[in-house]
Amino acid sequence: MVLETQPLATADDAGVQDFPPASEPRPAILVLLNRSAGSLIDNDPDEFAHALGQRLEALVAGRGGRVDLRLLEGGALVDTLDSMLSAQAGRPAAVLVGGGDGTVLAIATRLIGSRIPLGILPLGTLNLLARDLLIPLDMDAALPALLDGVQGEIDVARINGAPFLNLTMLGIKSSITRIRERNRGSLSPWHWLRMVWHALKLFRRAPREPMILETPQGTRKVRAHGLAVANNGYADRPGLLVSRDHLNGGALAVYIGRHQGLLSLGRQLLRLVGGRWQHDPELDHFTTSHLVIHTKRPQIHTTVDGEPQLLPTPLTFTLERAALTVLAHGEAARRLADPRPGPLARPPAVVAAAT
Repeated sequence: MVLETQPLATADDAGVQDFPPASEPRPAILVLLNRSAGSLIDNDPDEFAHALGQRLEALVAGRGGRVDLRLLEGGALVDTLDSMLSAQAGRPAAVLVGGGDGTVLAIATRLIGSRIPLGILPLGTLNLLARDLLIPLDMDAALPALLDGVQGEIDVARINGAPFLNLTMLGIKSSITRIRERNRGSLSPWHWLRMVWHALKLFRRAPREPMILETPQGTRKVRAHGLAVANNGYADRPGLLVSRDHLNGGALAVYIGRHQGLLSLGRQLLRLVGGRWQHDPELDHFTTSHLVIHTKRPQIHTTVDGEPQLLPTPLTFTLERAALTVLAHGEAARRLADPRPGPLARPPAVVAAAT
């Protein structure tokens, strides 16, 4: 599905918007929607895409832009982007991707270092990166927030050379995510309760995994039910979903769970809800620039940005500073490196007049 309006305006090197005549061709806003996104499973993807295309057309009509919207399965989305990036004349001015964190990662992997801004349409189950960029989960609010927001760079973490944007989990944390993946697209309160029940059973049976962690600061031996490595650290604030205040801090954050027994785990959940989870005495955490994890297993189950993966050990984690350009809500500017007006933004005077 392709929807077009007039050519898109882009900013010059000084960050000043230059709106050319409508006859001058400009690259498109490429919109990639994952037909299997969690939010679309119980809806008609074609109807959703048509309505979204019309909404985008209306928003960019006064900006001299055009919209190229594709509704495809995950692998085909990546192929479409690859073909457009290989044709220099057809490179998009920005890419908006609709899907969960796994879909976002697949598209972002192709855009690392390209300076083409990536905008997220939050259509997944958790939408972790979208939340960190303060993008509204309501689509009617998300579109103008992206169009009139800011662009800037965020760090990209890597595990065994492969990028990730949020976090990688090992041990029982990874097993819980695999349970969630089997219930994808139907996370009613009943499904959440079933997931919690399965997680508790896993916790009771799972042994604490012995691991050796190598960092520039030294080596430590740990035994843990679960371990998570985040691309920049999470804030200690109330809520069941953690979030980050900075996406350009240049550090990997490592969290090691040493909880023993269901009572201990329950106390951790209460601290999470109350915004004091990092004060848990059975949760170790530290930051580092480089990490290698050794285990006795030749392979280990992990979850990388929500996608289950079986990876060979040892696991090597690194970080690239300011490697990916993203679009964010204007209030998220302080979370980015070099925040500046987005390529789709209207001049400030126009925005002020509209509000």
